[in-house]
Amino acid sequence: MIRTIAVEKIKIPADRQRTEFPKLEHDELVESITSLGLFQPIILRNGSILAAGERRLRAMYDIIARGVNVRLGDGTVLPTGHVAYLDFGDLSPLEAAQVEYDENFKRKDPSWQDKARGLEKIMALRAAAGNPVKQKDLASEVHETPGAVHELLKAARLMADPEVAKAATAKEAIKISERKQKQQDQVRALFQAGVKSSADSIHTLVRADARDYLQTLPAGHFSVILSDPPYGIGAQSFGEQSDDHDYDDSYEAWQGLMPVLLSQCFRVAKADAHAYFFCDPRRYDELISMARRCGWNPWHVPLIWDKANGTLPEPDFGPRRTYEMIVYLRKGKRKVFQVASDVIRCSPVQNKRHPAQKPVDLYCDLLARSAEVGDFILDPCCGSGSIFVAANRRKLIATGCESVASAHAVSMERINHVE
Repeated sequence: MIRTIAVEKIKIPADRQRTEFPKLEHDELVESITSLGLFQPIILRNGSILAAGERRLRAMYDIIARGVNVRLGDGTVLPTGHVAYLDFGDLSPLEAAQVEYDENFKRKDPSWQDKARGLEKIMALRAAAGNPVKQKDLASEVHETPGAVHELLKAARLMADPEVAKAATAKEAIKISERKQKQQDQVRALFQAGVKSSADSIHTLVRADARDYLQTLPAGHFSVILSDPPYGIGAQSFGEQSDDHDYDDSYEAWQGLMPVLLSQCFRVAKADAHAYFFCDPRRYDELISMARRCGWNPWHVPLIWDKANGTLPEPDFGPRRTYEMIVYLRKGKRKVFQVASDVIRCSPVQNKRHPAQKPVDLYCDLLARSAEVGDFILDPCCGSGSIFVAANRRKLIATGCESVASAHAVSMERINHVE
C-alpha cells in the first residue's frame, strides 16, 4: 500500500551503497517528476529508514524546496512536503542491501567504487547470516559475469588506499595495488640485502642550494616531505650558541627561501601528499600564510615537539625553551596511517654533529603517520642526514639536499645507518 511521509522524517543510513549523484542526472529527474509526476514511490524500512530510491528522494527535496506540489501516477496530489513510499516492514539488513543494489545498480550504471562496496556488503551480510554465497552465484543474482564480480570484490578489499580508490576502473585499481606491493617488496629486499657504501645506497643526496635543486626534480613524485629549514631568527648571532651555525639564518634569507621551498615542494609532491616543516613560533603565522598561497592545506594547529629539556636563552629573565613547532601541510586527500598526538615527546640529540640536528626518533614518529614502505620522501634541507637514518628504519626511499659542505659530509656518512 502506498503511503506518504514528510521528507524531514526520513532517515538515510550512513552506509548507503551509492555515494555519487551526478548533477545533470539529478536535474533531469527533478524536471521529470515536476512535469510528469512521481510514478515510483521510494522504499522505506521500519516506516522511516530509506531502503531504496535515494535519487528520487533527493529530487523531491529540491522540488519541495521550490514549493511545488507533486502528483502521483494516478493523479493524486501529494500533501505539501511529503513523498510517497512503500513500507517493506522489517527488512533484514541483507534484504535491504539486496533491494538497494537492485535499485541503484541494475537500473543506473554507478561508479565501480559504489558497485564494489555494494557487492562486498551483500557478501558480508550473507556470511554473517550463516548463508555464505559463492561469487559465481552472486554474479548470477546481480546479472554480472563471475569475472566482473571477482574483480569488483578484489578491488573493494584494496580501497583503503586512496590512490587505489581513485582509479578509473576496478581493473586499474588492482594494477595500482599490485604495482605498489611489488615496489614495497623490492624495497624490503634491498634493505634486507644491505648496502656496503654510500655509493650503493638507494637514497639520493646532493650538495646544492635547495631552490636550485628542487627545480630539477620531477613533479608529483614524493609522498611525504619532511624538512627542518632555517628558522629565520638570526641563530648565527646567538653568542656562543652561534659558533656552529655556518648558514645564513637571517629573517631576510628566510623570506627569500621559504616561498620558493614551499611552492617547489608542492609541485614535486604527489597529488595526495603530506609535508612537515619545523619552524620557530615567531614565524608560524607567516609560514602558514605562505603555504596556503602555494596551494597547501595547513593543519589547524601546529604539532609540538616537547623536548623536556632545551635552551636557556636568558636565564635571568625568562624560562627555558623546551618545545619547537612543526607545521603539518596536506595536498589532496592523503590519509594518515596512524592516529597520533599533536604533542610529540622526544629527547633532543645530546652529541650534535649539526647545530639544528633533530633526533631520528622524532623523524620516525612523523613518517610513521604519513608514509608506508617503499614511499619516496624528500628533505630539501637535510642537514646532518636524520632523514636518511629514519628512512632506513621505516624502509623508505629518501632524497636529500644540503648546501653546507660540513653538513653534507655528515649526511653522506650516515646515509646507510639505522643507528
